[in-house]
Amino acid sequence: MGRPFLIGITGPICTGKSTIADAFSDKSIPVVSGDNIGHRILNQQGIINRLVEELGDSIRDDGGIDRKKLSEMVFEDETKMNLLNEIVHPPLLDEMWNEIDRSHREGNEIIVVDASLIYFWGIEKRFNIIITALAPPNKRIGWIEKRFNIDRAGALKRLNFHLKIETQILNAKRRPDFVIANDNDLSTLKERAEQIVKEVMLIYGLYNKS
Repeated sequence: MGRPFLIGITGPICTGKSTIADAFSDKSIPVVSGDNIGHRILNQQGIINRLVEELGDSIRDDGGIDRKKLSEMVFEDETKMNLLNEIVHPPLLDEMWNEIDRSHREGNEIIVVDASLIYFWGIEKRFNIIITALAPPNKRIGWIEKRFNIDRAGALKRLNFHLKIETQILNAKRRPDFVIANDNDLSTLKERAEQIVKEVMLIYGLYNKS
């Protein structure tokens, strides 16, 4: 059966990755969402227990994790962010690859992975195509505030963390194949995403013939 043709959609927080992923989904191409998998991982009792053990009871909420409190804590303290990553990322990556394998076994030869941390995880070379979404920081601040219902100070902390991810992407040896600038309105982003889908499908067609 071979391996699937993998497309990675990556980029810092609030740059329009989901809109780009939706453009592929609209063409009936399956999308594996790192965010969705991460949310499921945080609901697993074993993960909850480890996080509470390492980070304290203050992040507990009705037997689960208060994600807002957890986020506030880790964006304040890099050591705690590293602890969170050590606990959550290994099972998240395992489940991501499992989901890709399941989708491939179901007959999907082309699969999209929507994940901010592709470069952070060091898995960028496993993708046939990488699409990176970028947006001006002054626009992203407002989007972060709205998405997470947080104040300007909290948004700035998240923005600064993700600027490191942006730098990592732009300095990587395996550069993105496409960069989409989300510097206008939503309709413009959708148009750009649709054009990228067309170009990627042309590349996929050539890949299949080789």
